Amino acid sequence: MPPQRSGSGRTHHTITTAAITVQTQASPSAVGSLSTREIGVFLAEDFFIQGTDAPGTPLLNTEPVCPRCRADLDPTCTGCGWDPRPLRGILDLRVGGDGLLEADEDRAIALDLVREFDALDFPRLLERYFDLAGVPIASRRGQVEHILAAGAREAREAATDKPDAGPILDLGCGTAPFAAELGRRREVVCCDIALRWLILARKRLDAAGLTATRVVRASAEALPWRDATFARIVAGDMIEHVLDPESVIAEAFRVLRPGGELVMTTPNRFSPTPEPHVGLIGVGFLPRAWMSRYVSARGRGDFRAIRTHGVEGWRRIIAAGPFGRCEISAPRISDEELALMRPAKRRLARIYNRLSTHPLAVRFGPMLRIVCRKPEAR
Repeated sequence: MPPQRSGSGRTHHTITTAAITVQTQASPSAVGSLSTREIGVFLAEDFFIQGTDAPGTPLLNTEPVCPRCRADLDPTCTGCGWDPRPLRGILDLRVGGDGLLEADEDRAIALDLVREFDALDFPRLLERYFDLAGVPIASRRGQVEHILAAGAREAREAATDKPDAGPILDLGCGTAPFAAELGRRREVVCCDIALRWLILARKRLDAAGLTATRVVRASAEALPWRDATFARIVAGDMIEHVLDPESVIAEAFRVLRPGGELVMTTPNRFSPTPEPHVGLIGVGFLPRAWMSRYVSARGRGDFRAIRTHGVEGWRRIIAAGPFGRCEISAPRISDEELALMRPAKRRLARIYNRLSTHPLAVRFGPMLRIVCRKPEAR
């Protein structure tokens, strides 16, 4: 095929093999001399790889790089020598704490889960995690039900997805319900700072037949991918757990390609409903300095690592960052979640669903859905 000139005036050459078409500014002879791995490295910078079953569909290389110097991993960092210490195929590229456990404590729990990985199915491995974490059976029931029902919740988000739009980063993936729902028709990369949760994610994905789905332990403030890697980033119930949301949002902007979007769901600080992490009403209306002491005094755990915001708080945070603006809405409660509720709560939830498009539902509803879009390249 003859060279093609892009809208920017740069010349692109197309090289076709039996499986893929590679389009690049480099000459055909230069591309022909590259190994498969070298082509993969350039994909994130200068190439488009097009599958023959969907010609013209751009895909990007999602191979992780060193979060410190962004050099390649082979298997250690070729620039600074970082050793990712993979566990069950999960690269460890975390550079900071998670606010709950030190890295070594987290890894110790993960190792215990790995020892029973092959013997237990996903629900029983999840119960084993709560045993290791010392969570009483009475206290864990709601969390277990929430996690097991998460696939149905994430399916609703996946249903809005465009099948040819490019790779997705599931940021703060937890047990990977989103990837388990969408991974058969899109490339989804799973990322979380907690290795213990990623072992559970690996189990859930394997059970769904998604053994090739990439799972990476990393800090959201220092993502181990090159610029403009992902078409979309989903961050469900994650952003309230980070100490520096501004840095997380800036990193998301960096690894998104032009036209991509960041989709976050997070509890609404100023909802009159019980705070979902601790089950207490009114926590968000307290001064922030009082919240943790109040939750602790009520015997509901440690609230220090949780920072929720209301609509205006999120608008200010987004406006100060690279996205500049966002769309905020009130997500509906799924039928699967309704089925887990007691009758009185279910009736209230159905009323909320009918009113979810009303401005008051956004201001005071239990959850917020925040969508930020990266401008198209000029």
